Amino acid sequence: MAFECFNIPDYCGAGIYAIINSQDFKCYVGSSKNIALRAVQHKTALNAGNHPNKKLQKDCDKKLRFVILQKFEDISDKELRIAEKVYMIGMMLENFKLYNISPSSAKTREDIAYSISCDLMRILHTSERISDSIKNEYGVKPGYLYYRKPENRNN
Repeated sequence: MAFECFNIPDYCGAGIYAIINSQDFKCYVGSSKNIALRAVQHKTALNAGNHPNKKLQKDCDKKLRFVILQKFEDISDKELRIAEKVYMIGMMLENFKLYNISPSSAKTREDIAYSISCDLMRILHTSERISDSIKNEYGVKPGYLYYRKPENRNN
């Protein structure tokens, strides 16, 4: 089925984008190091009828728009994935339903927020820092403190 689903932006840098179906208030939020190339990939797959996101493919006859939500000058892959999740929450807060939330992935803003927190904890090495701090302060591994009675934890 050939149709004109959206225009390709001329921006070839990194960023966060959305494919918006304003008729049904749904969107697909994504990120890419090359927004224009990613838009071409989405459009080609939709026009060929083989987009990997079946819900988006099903609505390809709707008036879809490709919108750049944020551009980045310099961003790591990890930071880009976190920014994508933040924008997913933002779109949900604006009452959009997300095409790219499947039964096997996060279903709520809280699930996505938890995922962002876990990503940030990995980047910041939070678990290791907590473990080191507790080991230095108490001379034990953190799991050991869990089994000690609260009244004896400072001894």
